[in-house]
Amino acid sequence: MSAHKMIVTLFFLFLIGISGNICAQTFSSLPESERNAKLIEVAKYVYKNPRWKDFYREYGTPKIRSFVRKGRGEEGKDTRSNEGIDLGFLVYIVTFPYDETKESMEWGFAAEVYISDKGGFAYLIYLGNGMGYKTYEMNKNPVR
Repeated sequence: MSAHKMIVTLFFLFLIGISGNICAQTFSSLPESERNAKLIEVAKYVYKNPRWKDFYREYGTPKIRSFVRKGRGEEGKDTRSNEGIDLGFLVYIVTFPYDETKESMEWGFAAEVYISDKGGFAYLIYLGNGMGYKTYEMNKNPVR
C-alpha cells in the first residue's frame, strides 16, 4: 500500500470516528438552557399525542429533574428488574403541572415524561390519573 493510500485511509477512519462522537451527543452534554429546552420539546411532543388529548394541560413551566437508573422504578427502589438500556445511566423526568385551584389529579401533576439521556428518546409517560404508558409501544395496554 502506498503512503498516499494509507494517509487517505487513515483520514477516512478519522472522519468516521468523529462522526460517531457527534451523533452520540447526549442531553447531559448540552448547556443547561439548551438541554432543558430540548427536553421540554421532546416531552411536549409525547404529551400532545392525540391518544391523551383529554389530559393535556398547558399550565406553568414544566419542571425537570434527573436520576441515575439503578433498577426498576425511580432511583432503584424496586429491584424486580435490573435490566434495560438505561440501567446505570441518567434519566430525565419532565413534569407538567396543572392548576390545582380548578381541578384535582391523583398524582399531583398533569403528566410526567421519562427521557433517556443515553438513547435521547422519551420512553414512558405517566398521566395525573395514575396511568402509565410506554411511549415506544403506543398501541399496547397501560403499565402500572
